[in-house]
Amino acid sequence: MIIDISKTFSNELISKVLKFVDTLDSAQKEKLFFSYSDQERFNWHYTPIKKYGLALLEMSKNQQVLAFNITKFLLSEMGHITVDKIIELEKILNEWEIIQGEKNNWSRDSGLYYFSIFGKPNNDGNPWGIRLNGHHVLVTINFSSKFISLLPSFFGANPSEILHGDRKGKRILPKEEDIARNFIKSLNFHQSQKAILHKDAPSDIITQNVIHVKKFHIEDGIKFTDLFESQKSLVEELTKHYFRRFKDVFYSEYMESIGNLEKMRFVWAGSLNPKKPHYYSLYHPEFIIEYDNTQNGANHIHSVIRDIRNDWGEDLLSLHHKKFHV
Repeated sequence: MIIDISKTFSNELISKVLKFVDTLDSAQKEKLFFSYSDQERFNWHYTPIKKYGLALLEMSKNQQVLAFNITKFLLSEMGHITVDKIIELEKILNEWEIIQGEKNNWSRDSGLYYFSIFGKPNNDGNPWGIRLNGHHVLVTINFSSKFISLLPSFFGANPSEILHGDRKGKRILPKEEDIARNFIKSLNFHQSQKAILHKDAPSDIITQNVIHVKKFHIEDGIKFTDLFESQKSLVEELTKHYFRRFKDVFYSEYMESIGNLEKMRFVWAGSLNPKKPHYYSLYHPEFIIEYDNTQNGANHIHSVIRDIRNDWGEDLLSLHHKKFHV
């Protein structure tokens, strides 16, 4: 699922990247830049462990704005707002853990989100990439001339529903949960027997942060072709919601590359009731979507989109050579 984009778009993207880079001093650039071949490009974590790159807390306010202008250019308004909310949750989580008297070894700091650039931003066909990674956020692009990949993509939330303060009751990632639950509750007995594999949900997404998901394949679950039209509409709505994280041009291209959803399978595990541990996955030969809400009293969401064939833009170079050097 690599997307062909216009030269105008790529030039504007590079311009935004260079505008940010030009404000940095040498020490900041040393933290920001990696070679494209560095294995750090695949080293992502959605847990709050130490990350590598240039942290927000190491940037001025103006530099932070310029850095986020890059991700805003790639994400939809909904996607960018969600990233902001997830980052803001670090403060809310810190407050909640203090209220609860919880001890933990993690630093809950909204400044601990890291930008990294892999390779040299250019439009000459040499691959390069950008990553924003921190607790519960992964935004990544890999780019080569006319081709771009934006997967994997991870959004998480702890808490998924805020339990204190002025924003008590506000939910993060609500549609990821609500659309899926509406769907699973619409199934009749025979359909449920196929779709609900386990009464207990796994403790996390199955793919976790593995580098590649090519071997990850779901044979079980309910097939899209076994659904009624109203149920198919819910699966389509859920799938589209995940891909609407991205700017319209990317969303449209992803939907076109997926084509129909006839090869989709849906798997559910855990409770059908809100605020109880639950999990689901959507498997398609082109991509996997996973969602898990089991931790912290089922108030802690992990959700991810993975590209089966081209996570991290694996085929960018071969596509470039086929298009421009045949």
